[in-house]
Amino acid sequence: MLLKDYQEDKSFLKTLSSQEKRDKLEKEAEEVISSSQSSTSKAIEKDKFTSTSDRKNIIKDIRLIEMSVVEALEIEFGIKAARNVGIGDTEIQFDAIFINSAITPILVEIKLFRAPLTGLALTERLLYQAVIADNYFKGNCRIIFSLVYKFEEQELDGFKQYWQGKAKHCPADIEIRFFNYNDLRKDT
Repeated sequence: MLLKDYQEDKSFLKTLSSQEKRDKLEKEAEEVISSSQSSTSKAIEKDKFTSTSDRKNIIKDIRLIEMSVVEALEIEFGIKAARNVGIGDTEIQFDAIFINSAITPILVEIKLFRAPLTGLALTERLLYQAVIADNYFKGNCRIIFSLVYKFEEQELDGFKQYWQGKAKHCPADIEIRFFNYNDLRKDT
């Protein structure tokens, strides 16, 4: 089934409006700020985010990493992604979806972390989002959480264990991928 097939059913997939995209970016920037301010990570101590210009820089970072990750996945899967999609009339949104007649639909959500600590609310929201998407696709989809980290490598193991453990216990088919922020920036 092709994306246009799903898009014809207005209760299924939709492309986010410009306002919905802005709202999503603002929400994601707030998540980065919140997790940064509650962290004791060395990387965060020297990288505070509170001003309007800092928020704009975070949004710029989010846009760049989303573009880099989606482009890398497009190369890997050999097809173009539809970007910024929502599921029906729910609040469930993904950064990209890969869909054509040759593969199972793949939904991608990309998150930036400037600290290894993850708020439980964010984790639960992402897992809930995966379950809702899985239900909409009747269990016939893959979900990739692409987690971009911008903290010390020695803090990565605990972060990976946390997310992989959460994904393992979720009924949806979730794959967690980890990307180093600096490596993505080199590629842009």
